[in-house]
Amino acid sequence: MLVGNKSDLKHLRAVSTEEAKNFAQDHNLLFLETSALDGTNIQQAFKEVLQEIQRKIMMARPVNAECNVKPSTGKTVIPTLDSSTLNGKAQSRYGCC
Repeated sequence: MLVGNKSDLKHLRAVSTEEAKNFAQDHNLLFLETSALDGTNIQQAFKEVLQEIQRKIMMARPVNAECNVKPSTGKTVIPTLDSSTLNGKAQSRYGCC
């Protein structure tokens, strides 16, 4: 994501909005202008970054029968280690007591 900050200081602009948009498009980037002073697009910038991260994660996951991936049930799962793991190879491998 390309973020143009200090959009409230238009008179001090070094790069035009159009130039920044073109650069972002040429480099396959999201583009947003923000202002920390007045809060313009700050939350939107974070929202768009998180949405893009989520989209890329979802695209990278193979969801099909071959890889035995099932849809989420909506329940929280907390992984645990059983005593055989702690008393077996894992314990000696790390040299921990």
